[in-house]
Amino acid sequence: MGIVDALKKVVDIRNNGTDCQFNGYLEDYVNSGECHSDVKQFAYAKVLDVFPNCHICVGLKTGVDVSIIPNQIIRYKDVGKLAPKSYVCPDILYLSGKDDAEKALIYTTVSKGSYLKAKGCYLILTEPGALLETYRNDIVALSSDDGNFVVNTLKDLFTRSAGSIQRYLERKIYPSYDALFKDAVSLSEATSQRAYEVLPTLQDRTSEITDIVYTWFLLKKICYVSYMLDKNALNVVHEGNTKAQRSQAKLNADAIKFIPYSELWRIGSDSENKTKKSDDLN
Repeated sequence: MGIVDALKKVVDIRNNGTDCQFNGYLEDYVNSGECHSDVKQFAYAKVLDVFPNCHICVGLKTGVDVSIIPNQIIRYKDVGKLAPKSYVCPDILYLSGKDDAEKALIYTTVSKGSYLKAKGCYLILTEPGALLETYRNDIVALSSDDGNFVVNTLKDLFTRSAGSIQRYLERKIYPSYDALFKDAVSLSEATSQRAYEVLPTLQDRTSEITDIVYTWFLLKKICYVSYMLDKNALNVVHEGNTKAQRSQAKLNADAIKFIPYSELWRIGSDSENKTKKSDDLN
């Protein structure tokens, strides 16, 4: 079974499923009125011009297996406290080409940290036991607002290795691991700030907390995995010592700071209690 058949088995809400919002032909999705992004609409129209039989899976729900070693290494147990399959993936375009080759593109438009989240989704979907583990070499993660670039990336998937394409895409955004790491730390800090600003305003904060926790998990995972795959770090920084590289990768994951899960639920109520106590003293 190829990646197309694997993704076709995902049941959407139109068919009384709960696995995703929409799963079917891209043309049907574009004509359904469910795509509310002009940038995506334009990009998908471009894709259909070249790949009229392309499929799309929108809102795929997945989760994290906290028992596998890579996820234990990054030491963020809070992700295991979330409901199963509570992470909503970016859009996934998937299709077959010449010689029955089958490829997929995890795609999102550009926003702060959008590439990191798309790449993180790739890591989740292809980790041991995950839906697309077998097809890790047939998938690329992309964040772009350029419809022509989306089409060209899909074309490249049938002529070049997914790994080389992913490295090229990543270098366009981050010329070095240090640049990626710096942006990941910045996004983790912005996520903490968002938690303190947004959570107190919500009656039901479940969805927001889920997104916040997954953001920190993805950033930790990316910082760890990307460093472990950095040959320059291995050969130049650590002189071929994989143990030293792994130790630094762990430290990099630890640099993504987070607010404990239980505290996320208390944000707002704690500050209100402090204010009340202060008023009582006065």
